Amino acid sequence: MVAAILLVIGMVGLAVYMLSSSSPWADRGHAMQVFQPFLVGMAGIVTLCTVVWRGLINEAQANEQRRQNDAKDMADVGLLLEKATTFLSDESLMKRGVGLAMLNTVITTPKSPYAQYALETVCDELAARYLFETTDNKPIIDQIRAIIIAADKRGIRTTRKRPFNQRPPSTDFSFEIKIWEGFPPGSFHKQTIFVDATLLRLLRRRPNDFNFHDCTFYTADEASLYVMARMQINERFSDCIFKYISVETLGWSSETVWGKKTHQFDRCDFSGALISSEDDILRATLYECCFERGRPPQIDGLSHEETVDLIRSKHGIFVELEQPVPILTHDQA
Repeated sequence: MVAAILLVIGMVGLAVYMLSSSSPWADRGHAMQVFQPFLVGMAGIVTLCTVVWRGLINEAQANEQRRQNDAKDMADVGLLLEKATTFLSDESLMKRGVGLAMLNTVITTPKSPYAQYALETVCDELAARYLFETTDNKPIIDQIRAIIIAADKRGIRTTRKRPFNQRPPSTDFSFEIKIWEGFPPGSFHKQTIFVDATLLRLLRRRPNDFNFHDCTFYTADEASLYVMARMQINERFSDCIFKYISVETLGWSSETVWGKKTHQFDRCDFSGALISSEDDILRATLYECCFERGRPPQIDGLSHEETVDLIRSKHGIFVELEQPVPILTHDQA
């Protein structure tokens, strides 16, 4: 703009000089030739400024258009979230699946302000309806698992723990919970939980994410040639039953929300187990438990022999096996 004004002033001044000067026309032409490069340069500057100015205007218009488009997109995402909650409240599994797909879109939309809320809704659905896998709801559970894992890869994670207290769909059969990779943190009460390598890894990598009260853990049944999962049992477990579990450590903090705890061990392996105190094992109940010869458990402050004698004096049968028990650990596939 300034360059354009200067150009106009220069042209007007030159015109006035040419018309009012008393010099011969040849001298006027010479003066005009002197000023001509400056006028041309000024014209070039004006052209450049015009181009830049138009570019700035176009950029501002494009930014405004993007802002309007983003605002419209976010409004559409908000409407999608509202529709998703409506679908999730339906009794039809198909419609619930559609609702979960909508929530996944809300989560994966770039810069979505509703992504966290959508993920929390998915986790709430898992806790309220889909802890137990059946033939009917398996596709929904697979869908929820995929959404939560994908959200975790995008850095979106649930910010609260949930109570996983959903009751089994039937009391005629045993329904166990399988805790998979990426499972949201929470507490379990009166649940039967299948122990596999995935759960063992989660308990080691995320030791503060899960609490278990009055739950039953198992890795095999009596009729099978079983492999025992090796577990660390600490203050996160309260009044639980362990079946066919290999105990790696046993002990808990005296300061817990559940107070005094007692566990039941049914045909468990205590080979090489480290036990924090006498109370930890004396308050427990042991049924036909065992240990591998040469690898007895040990209570802190007692010898191996004293530990075995104490356990036998309190619980009776505590078998010393000739052969090692097959063990499933957290680093196995």
